[in-house]
Amino acid sequence: MTKGKYPMSVSEKANERKKRRSYRERKTHLPAIDFFKYFLSHYGILLVLVPLFVGFSVLEPRFIRPTNLLNILRWASVLGLTATGLTLIIIVGEFDISFMYIATIAAILSVVFIMHGASLWLSWVLSVGFAVAISAANGFLIAYVGIPAFIVTLGTLMSLTGLSRALTGGIEIYSQKFPPGFTSIGRYMVAGIIPSPVIISVIVCFLMVILIDYTAWGRHCYAVGLNKQAAKYMAINVRRTKLVAYIIGGLLFGASGIIMSSMFASAGSLMGQGYFLPTMIVSFLGATFLAKGIPNPRGSIVGVIILAVLANGFIMTNVPFWAKSIIQGTILIVTITLVVNTKKKVWK
Repeated sequence: MTKGKYPMSVSEKANERKKRRSYRERKTHLPAIDFFKYFLSHYGILLVLVPLFVGFSVLEPRFIRPTNLLNILRWASVLGLTATGLTLIIIVGEFDISFMYIATIAAILSVVFIMHGASLWLSWVLSVGFAVAISAANGFLIAYVGIPAFIVTLGTLMSLTGLSRALTGGIEIYSQKFPPGFTSIGRYMVAGIIPSPVIISVIVCFLMVILIDYTAWGRHCYAVGLNKQAAKYMAINVRRTKLVAYIIGGLLFGASGIIMSSMFASAGSLMGQGYFLPTMIVSFLGATFLAKGIPNPRGSIVGVIILAVLANGFIMTNVPFWAKSIIQGTILIVTITLVVNTKKKVWK
């Protein structure tokens, strides 16, 4: 049958339109424009740093001083640990709103154990172990029992809030006699230049990138998050993958709590609140990096730098406390909108 003698079918018409569109695209193909579009879609988030640095430097010249840049890195070190932990949990298709409260309780316990005579390393091990146990319990209830992540982690958040207040009495607690080295993990300057939390965060983030993006288990995490049923057909143990993700997340949350208590040489029930919203923003902001539309560790690291610069700039320029919440909430909404649109384009 020829197309001239018989009318074309619907599929033939669609193919014909596709050929014409492809011809027009080749005819108007401009490599420079294509490269610019590719760069914006994959790495456009990096361009946000330029106006932030320039703007804050103009408003407050002290912003670009080396001491302040070190403060930015120090604040980003804690955010990097919590953000990569939360990112892993989101990758497997779940969520956790108790992450910062897990970090806070680890910080409080590290001080409480020392106050009751425990050695430095024992207090740190027990505190991080408790954080891992709590996060593992969350993962078990979500992956094996089937309770929605929001319900489980909301209950954990409320329980840990009560526990932290009971342990601290609602105030900042200090140990009258910290053992030598307690503040070293949070305040020590490597070679007299780089804060130790920055070194720890860089090493952990590097290992998380390798684990998630360059190992078979990391690919299993992406598969579970994208399509749980398809992952099962691929013989991936979905439940175990989610549980391990929560365990690793708990480990990172606990470590961030230890660093916070060491940095401040104290602990309190409210010490982690300043990292709660930024961590969520970073986890979703990173999904716009590399045009994936999916949270990924490399994107989260870039998001950490942006949020750290933004948070420090707010302080240096005396932005009102109420304006910070408005700006951060707006960024979160815009970020999620960008992630949804990016995901639609990538998986269209």
